[in-house]
Amino acid sequence: MPFLFIIFITFLCPFVSAQVSADDYAQKAFLGYIDVLINFMVPLIIFVIVDYEYDDYGSIVLFGIEIIGNFYIFFKTKTKTEEEKVEKEFKKQILVIKQALKEIVKAQNEQIKIVKQTLEDSFKTQIQTLKKSFEENTQKQIQALKKSLEVSVQKKIQPLKKSFEEHVQTFKQSFEEGIRTIEQSFGESIKTQIQTLEENLNKNFLPKRVYQPKFQILEERVKTLEQKIEPPSTQATFFSHFLTCMTDFIETMWWAGGVSENAK
Repeated sequence: MPFLFIIFITFLCPFVSAQVSADDYAQKAFLGYIDVLINFMVPLIIFVIVDYEYDDYGSIVLFGIEIIGNFYIFFKTKTKTEEEKVEKEFKKQILVIKQALKEIVKAQNEQIKIVKQTLEDSFKTQIQTLKKSFEENTQKQIQALKKSLEVSVQKKIQPLKKSFEEHVQTFKQSFEEGIRTIEQSFGESIKTQIQTLEENLNKNFLPKRVYQPKFQILEERVKTLEQKIEPPSTQATFFSHFLTCMTDFIETMWWAGGVSENAK
């Protein structure tokens, strides 16, 4: 019986170990208990072996050990079955919780999508409103600036236009006066040149009127001389040619004299 009690205590060691806290002192005490138990177990095993070999009907101790072993197996199997049931139930609960979490996550995703779409629509609406407002304000500012620039440019252009028109009018008057002066000067110059030409003509033709009778007298004398001498035909031709040359020479000298007088 003491050995059966020792064996029972031995099989209870795992349960005792599970109940031991993580304290260092408790761990040391439990390890000391295990050492003492092992010291008792060694003689027990030797006794069981000797008793089983020398007994014809088997060992009572071994039978007790078998009973305890069966009890341990039954207890372990029952515990394992309960653990499996608990594990299956726990897995079911985990699956249920997992499915519930999936549904929750799915619902949260749907809500997030809805919130995201709402935010995007609101953001787009605000952007469109801001863009439209900015364009309207920009257009108003451009119109105001354009109007201001037109007024400013018009104010600056009026004096410039007036000054330009005055300069053009002054230049036009000056040009007209210059044209009139040139016309007057040119007319006076033409009149002077015409007068000078008339005077030169009068001076040039006056000697011709004086020398013309002399040329005629000279020509008549030459002809009379030809008739008195009655030269051959060749001599008559020579004297006629000579008379023509002399006449041309005298006329040339007359025109040269007129030109020299004009130069003076």
